[in-house]
Amino acid sequence: MQVPGFVAEVFAPANRPKLWWGIWAGYAVAAGFVLIATIGVGFSVVPFSWAFVVLVLLKVATNTASAWALRVDRLVMETSTANLLADIAAMTGAIYWTGGVVSPLLPVYAIEITVIALLTNLQVTLQSAALMLSAYGAMVFGTVMGWLPRHPHPMVTAGGITPGLIAAYFALAVFVVAVPTYFAAKILAELRLKQRALEETNAKLVEAGRQKSQFMANVTHELRTPIHGICGLSDLVETEVYGPVTEAQREAQRDIRRGAQNLLRLIDDLLELTRADAGRLTPMFERVAAKEVVESCAEAVRWMRGTKPLDLDVRTQDSIPPFITDPRRLKQMLLNLLANAVKFSPEAGQVRIGARETEDGVVFEVADDGPGIAPEQLPHIFEPFHQVDGSPEREYGGVGLGLAVVQKLAEALGARVGVDSAVGRGTTFRITIPRREPS
Repeated sequence: MQVPGFVAEVFAPANRPKLWWGIWAGYAVAAGFVLIATIGVGFSVVPFSWAFVVLVLLKVATNTASAWALRVDRLVMETSTANLLADIAAMTGAIYWTGGVVSPLLPVYAIEITVIALLTNLQVTLQSAALMLSAYGAMVFGTVMGWLPRHPHPMVTAGGITPGLIAAYFALAVFVVAVPTYFAAKILAELRLKQRALEETNAKLVEAGRQKSQFMANVTHELRTPIHGICGLSDLVETEVYGPVTEAQREAQRDIRRGAQNLLRLIDDLLELTRADAGRLTPMFERVAAKEVVESCAEAVRWMRGTKPLDLDVRTQDSIPPFITDPRRLKQMLLNLLANAVKFSPEAGQVRIGARETEDGVVFEVADDGPGIAPEQLPHIFEPFHQVDGSPEREYGGVGLGLAVVQKLAEALGARVGVDSAVGRGTTFRITIPRREPS
């Protein structure tokens, strides 16, 4: 049977301990009714009623059935519902036999609502309150219409304020105050324990994250040193410090340098991502010329593409005035986008980079005519380690860090990253650097 989500939540296995609290609360309510009725009947405050005895026994029976259902994990929702209805029937009956509209027992509804609110959720509490009001309204309507015989107020039955009436009222006050207070205190104590455990777990996770960030920073720093050594030795080989170099050796040297540069860029991405996660990504703002940034990045495309036949189209608006940003982080973003453009562009394809001024600031664009990105993938491309094609047999390599780093750096610079793409029509990324006044 399909049940609403808020009902399924109450009876989920994780909430079974709360249902047990409801069982004990039910026995407490039944015991309270027996105690008050015994005092009331004993001191002639209320008349004895077999009908009320039947309602109390029905309440105990449904409560016991709910306990059995919880123990054997069968018919839990059905028996709990019957138990709730028995609660309402017993309480409404008690109110009816002690004066109806003028009954002093009306606050017992508050006990039930308090326990339900503590053990379930808002929707179940509201529906339970609606059932109680309906039962109370039906009882009042039946009494007013004369369908139900009227019962006098306990004070009338007792013949005034007598010691018996005072004892019964005192027992009622203890019942109304003690039951919800006890269960509320117990449940809140459990919640405090869980909150404390969550705080301790959160503190451990924060410390683990800090240690991870520190470890990544140390590792990336240690990796940069030998890679810089590889690049330096490669440059020395190219300048023939170690002797003449053949064309084949020179081509191999370029491949070595290209691979080292790719590794260095990947390490820089890891380092920036780690800094961003640790909240330590601090931009260094200064005046920047858009044309110099674009030309520097375009020069890097030459070693990125290697022997891959690609056309590089560089277009920069001449009238862009200098602007304020972090030039190193801006270049890193553009180089990541260019690396993707080179990787995904087909043989004899074209990679485009440019800059222009708009009302929003300076816009840098990197475009390719590669395979494009499917619409359902676009919302996820800036997630760390996300791959449009994550299969082991994918055509294009990579670990999925480049665009995540672009997004993190853009946030640090106050910039915006946009993308236009369609399958089979290539991809265009835009980085908008807002105008910033010199500090």
